[in-house]
Amino acid sequence: MRRPERRLDGRAPCTARLAACCAVLMLSAAPALAFEPQALERAQAAARDGRVLQCAPCDLSRATLSGLALAGAKLAGANLIGARLDGADLRGADLTGAVLDSAQLTGTRLANASLPGASLSGAQLDGADLSGADLAAGDLSATDLTRAVLRDAKLTGADLNGATLGEADLTGADLTGARLANVDFRRAVLAGASLRKADLYQADFTAADLTHADLRGADLTKARLRGATLTEADLSAGTYLIEADLSGAKLARARLNGVNAIGAVFQGADLTGADLRAARLLSSRLVQVRLNGADLSHADLTNADLTAADLEGADFTDADLWGTVWRDGVRCAAKSKGTCRR
Repeated sequence: MRRPERRLDGRAPCTARLAACCAVLMLSAAPALAFEPQALERAQAAARDGRVLQCAPCDLSRATLSGLALAGAKLAGANLIGARLDGADLRGADLTGAVLDSAQLTGTRLANASLPGASLSGAQLDGADLSGADLAAGDLSATDLTRAVLRDAKLTGADLNGATLGEADLTGADLTGARLANVDFRRAVLAGASLRKADLYQADFTAADLTHADLRGADLTKARLRGATLTEADLSAGTYLIEADLSGAKLARARLNGVNAIGAVFQGADLTGADLRAARLLSSRLVQVRLNGADLSHADLTNADLTAADLEGADFTDADLWGTVWRDGVRCAAKSKGTCRR
C-alpha cells in the first residue's frame, strides 16, 4: 500500500477538501509586513528638508533609515521592527511605546530620546549614544549594547535579561528595579549608577567599575564580580551576594552591613575599611583578603575561611566564628564569638 505523501516539514499535504482551510492558516501564520511606503517617503523628505518627522504611529517595519537626520522625530507607537537605523540621528526623538525589535541601531544617536515602554528586544545598539534617554519599563532583553553610552539614562523597571553591555558607559544611570539576569557587564562603567532592588542573578561584572554604585536590596546571587571596582559602593539593606564570585574585587570602604553573602568568594579582595556589620558570611572564602580597619561586629563567619587574611585593626565584636578558619590556618573552636578560641 502506498504511503501518504509528506511535505518537507513532516506534515501531510492539503487534500482537496482541506485546501481552503490550509490556505487560510498559512496566510494567518505569515509574518505581518504592513510596511507603509508613504511613511518612508515622509521620513526621507523630513531628513532632506530639515523638518521634524511627524509619524505617530506609522509602520516603518524593515525600512532602511540609516544615517537619516531625524532629531526630535515624533514616532510614538511606531512599528520599526527590523528597521535599519544605523548611524541615524534620533536625538530627542519621541519613541514612546515604539516597537524596535531586531532593529539595527549600531552607532545611532538617541541622546535624550523618550522611549518609555518601548520594545527593543534583540536589537543591535552597539556603540549607540543613549545618554539621558528614557527607557523606563522598556523591553531590552537580549539586546546588544556593547560599548553603548547610557550616561544618566533612565532604565527603571526595564527588562534587560540576557542583554550584552560589555564596555558600555552607564555612569549615573538609573536601573532601579531593572531585570538584569545573565547580563554581560564585563568592563562596563557603572560609577554612581543606581541598581537598587535590581535582579542581577548570574550577571557578569568582571573588571567593571561600580564605584559609588547603589546596589541596596539587589539580588547578585551567583554573580561574577572578579576584579570589579566597588569602592564606596552601597551593598547594604538586604543585598544578596549568595555564592557570588568577588575574587580580587576592590571593596574599600564599601557598605556591606547586613549583606547576605553565604558561600561567596572574596579571595584576594580588598575590603579595607569596609562596613560588614551583621553581614552573613557563612562558608564564605576570604582567603588573602585585606580587612584592615573593617567592621565585622555581629557578623556571622561560621565556617568561613580567613586563611592568610590581613586583619589588622578589624573589629570582630560579637562576631560568630564557629568553625572559622583563622588567618593562621587553624580552625576556631565551637561557639567562638568575637575571638577565635582554639
